[in-house]
Amino acid sequence: MVTTAANLIGFSVTFLFLDTLFVGLRLLSRRISAAMLWWDDSFIIISLILSYGSYTFIFIAVHNGMGKHTSFVTPYDESQQFKILYASEICYPVTMTIIKTSILLFYLRLFGVRKWFRRVLYVTESVVVCWCIATVLAAIFRCSPVRYGLLPITEETISHCDDIYAYLLATSVLNVVVEFWILLLPLSVVWTLQLPNRQKVAVTCIFLLGAFICGASIARAITVSNVNPLDITWTATTPVIWSNIEISIAIICACLPVLGPLVQAVNRKLSHRSQTSNQPGWPSQSPTNKEGVYNLQQYSTTIPTKRGTFLKLDKEPCATPPTADWLLNNRELATREREHPEEVEEHMAVATSRARQEYSYVNML
Repeated sequence: MVTTAANLIGFSVTFLFLDTLFVGLRLLSRRISAAMLWWDDSFIIISLILSYGSYTFIFIAVHNGMGKHTSFVTPYDESQQFKILYASEICYPVTMTIIKTSILLFYLRLFGVRKWFRRVLYVTESVVVCWCIATVLAAIFRCSPVRYGLLPITEETISHCDDIYAYLLATSVLNVVVEFWILLLPLSVVWTLQLPNRQKVAVTCIFLLGAFICGASIARAITVSNVNPLDITWTATTPVIWSNIEISIAIICACLPVLGPLVQAVNRKLSHRSQTSNQPGWPSQSPTNKEGVYNLQQYSTTIPTKRGTFLKLDKEPCATPPTADWLLNNRELATREREHPEEVEEHMAVATSRARQEYSYVNML
């Protein structure tokens, strides 16, 4: 008896781990930057929880015969498969909509200072929500009465249900179009920023990682046309896999651009260790240096504002040992940090304009 149950379980466990890992790294990155969680972070956490539900459907489906030909599955297990797939068809568009909303909110937080771009984001979110509502309603009311959608395919159920191929293909194609649009949205802004071309290319590459989502969506749109309702436990396996791969890749790609503070923290730590190993006589761990000037060696280069956007300091943290120019330019900040440590971040945030927030965050990426 041929079965793909082991492959289903292995892929599900792997992507569940990756989803959890990247969302955890995203939250750790936000903690390192001392930034409060914003709406985009909340939505990505909700999407992670919903992805657990999607993979739970796979575990239950495997227990009830998914991955086997219908001839090797009991009538009861076959009927359970249709109920699981019915629930999955509702969960999938909701999860994808929440992930897309998280991405759009991230764009809003990053480039929302531009009025025209903010309006484009609002229109795009409206289209995403409309797609979700249309897909969910089509999944629920595909059969009349609705209970026929939960039953195995027979001549009676076919006469009471719409064409399943037309429904799956239409919703999948619309999904692909929307995802390509969201992928291209930030590029029009990135290339207008006052950044070196190398940085523009680097930021563009980060955003273009979302092309993997589009690829998974296209693969899903192709495989759904091969579903045979008479052998649902076997032919639905591939579309189910691609649906969940699309969800997982979307979660991972939504987290990648936010990992900047974490990457910077790791780089600073590695650089700090390298510098101190080359200059063992410099007291890098001491809160003050030899001249009595407060040492900001371990002070983060980014400070959060109430909006959750990152601000870059006027000067980079001091080298080890700090240069005379660095000490001169940062003496006032160091003194204020020593005397009023609780007020420094707030004063610096207020003193920096919103336009510079945008530039600094993109520069940090």
